[in-house]
Amino acid sequence: MSGRTTCILATALVCACGGEEDILETGRLFDMVRREPGAGGYRRFNTSGPSVVFVNFDGGAVTKGVGIDSAKNTTGFAEGTVPAFSRSQAERDQIMNELRTIFAPYNVKLVTTRPVGGLYNMVMVGGTPKDVGITDNVAGLAPLDCDNLYENDVAFAFSKVHLDVLQVLPPSELTRLFVKYVAETIGHELGHTYGMEHNGLLCDLMNATATGYSCTQLSLFQDKDTPLLVEGRVGCGPTTQNTHKIMLAAAGAAPPDTTPPTVVIDQPADLQQVQGSVTVSATITDDRGVARADVTVDGVVAASKSAPDYTFPLEDLQPGPRQIVVLAVDAAGNQGSAKVRVTVDAAQPQVPSQPEAPSQPQAPSNPAAPPQGPNEIAIVGACSVSGETSSPPVVLLLVLFGALAARWRPSARAIRRPEAAGPRRRSPPAGPRPVA
Repeated sequence: MSGRTTCILATALVCACGGEEDILETGRLFDMVRREPGAGGYRRFNTSGPSVVFVNFDGGAVTKGVGIDSAKNTTGFAEGTVPAFSRSQAERDQIMNELRTIFAPYNVKLVTTRPVGGLYNMVMVGGTPKDVGITDNVAGLAPLDCDNLYENDVAFAFSKVHLDVLQVLPPSELTRLFVKYVAETIGHELGHTYGMEHNGLLCDLMNATATGYSCTQLSLFQDKDTPLLVEGRVGCGPTTQNTHKIMLAAAGAAPPDTTPPTVVIDQPADLQQVQGSVTVSATITDDRGVARADVTVDGVVAASKSAPDYTFPLEDLQPGPRQIVVLAVDAAGNQGSAKVRVTVDAAQPQVPSQPEAPSQPQAPSNPAAPPQGPNEIAIVGACSVSGETSSPPVVLLLVLFGALAARWRPSARAIRRPEAAGPRRRSPPAGPRPVA
């Protein structure tokens, strides 16, 4: 056969590429991957500018085309309609903030509006694998673009897969883990589009093992040479990889960040009269991500946050004129701020109420029934009043991770795709993974 290598790739990538006829079936979800020979290292696009990534939260139809083209929504390996991201705008903003942290060291521009021209990779966020014709319940899907030969790849992060598993958690914990896992899934699948394979390094974004769930902080591309998973060999290059160095080779280092965050105070309005308590709400944006936001009242820090949404309840403000400032700081230390002036009304005097006349004692209606005290509430079925089972947190996490592992066990199927007439880009889908 020709020098092109076409092979089948799995969730944790599973095949050794040889010629076009080397198709292996190994009991996992398979995707199609193509690698052009003779690349001679990772190719960097847009050497005069950033590598652009369109994070598509709006959904849309994708079709199987001759090749992969983000501008045309063609994938070569998946077809269907991805629904729009179903969660709140605040969670979407938090996911983007985490992504900016992940890609901050590299010359990568993350956008949420489709570029009108030029090359860009796209990752579609939302729905489930079934929306694009994939029967296995994987968290993400992408082509493995060995040596980063193309910059118009299409990848998927199926956010509803995470939501279905995490819904057993309390709302605050669900939101925290949902944002983390979706951001890591996006980063992982984009890693495939830059030419990275799976490894087992704890807290590395390309970790495709169960230990990924042991990383409490956000996973990143690590500056460490790491062996690739044995099942994950696809022939992209050496048997080890340093994901941080691959990103530097593929996208370049981020230029110095001299742009401060933009801050707009949505409420309260300037010169507004308020009571002793007020909620400050702000919109903060930064091209590299916001590291921290502080609210000060007359120069004294009253509240801080390290992630959206930027809503700050302030209590017990002293009467009189006050200046409220929202200060945002990015990872490079650039600062942006906005301020409003408010007048806090003096507290209204309380009118004392007349004491009630003492009531006459009454005999109990059922003298035989013992009095009930506050400690005599009946507990039925080990459930709280809200209906949530009172399981220990450790057991809940073990059950959660067990559920994740069970849901992401792929099934065996092999795909064989013949060559089309004329040159073709590659017909890849790469390996989704249980997110680290």
